[in-house]
Amino acid sequence: MAPKKLSGTEPRVDAAELLRWATACLAAAGCREADATMLAELLVETDLRGVSSHGTVLMGMPQEYIKHMLTGDVNPRPNITIITETATTRAFDGDGGLGHLAMAAACEWAVPAAKKLGTAVATTRNHFHVGSAGKWTRKATEAGLIGICVSSHRYPLPPGAASHQDGPAGALRTVNQNSPISIGIPAGDRPPVVLDMAAGLLPWDEELFEQSPNAFFKELGLGAIARVLGGVLPGV
Repeated sequence: MAPKKLSGTEPRVDAAELLRWATACLAAAGCREADATMLAELLVETDLRGVSSHGTVLMGMPQEYIKHMLTGDVNPRPNITIITETATTRAFDGDGGLGHLAMAAACEWAVPAAKKLGTAVATTRNHFHVGSAGKWTRKATEAGLIGICVSSHRYPLPPGAASHQDGPAGALRTVNQNSPISIGIPAGDRPPVVLDMAAGLLPWDEELFEQSPNAFFKELGLGAIARVLGGVLPGV
């Protein structure tokens, strides 16, 4: 996931002050104190990595975390539960809250389970946006593990809507929706190798397709895999 290019005119905010402000906003929107602190830390950490598109800006546009919690569209105080489990797998229900909370619960279980047993797989469902996928694979690399995270965006239009009928452009939007994918690999005392990206590559363009059809087929393939691993498997 490429950092957003800055113009150089943006105001600079001290990270500690941004953390305090974000925590206060989330608490005012109804989050428990501990959840507000954790969410704010995750968002500010993302800002500090240079991925401003998935940092504290998400409390406003484009995902509108605060607005969705205030209107009741997102549960500010979810009760994260385990739906099913085996020794090496768990499925979590996010109770309609922010996806960060369900993902944090999944990581808190999966990392020590993988350290003990060699592998662990967690799925989450029934929640809102999870943020950048790379923040979750980094939970694994920090523990010396390989982490893979895939999420599937749900397409808002029903079958038969215009976007499902407008040819290749509609197919790309429907199958892909820029679902996030991340793979993190630890590197000892060196920084980890982390792929943090969206499945989307290019907007549909007839001329570009004629020049490089493989790019669009790869995009469809990535989108389909994200749909299966991030949507079908967890039962979204």
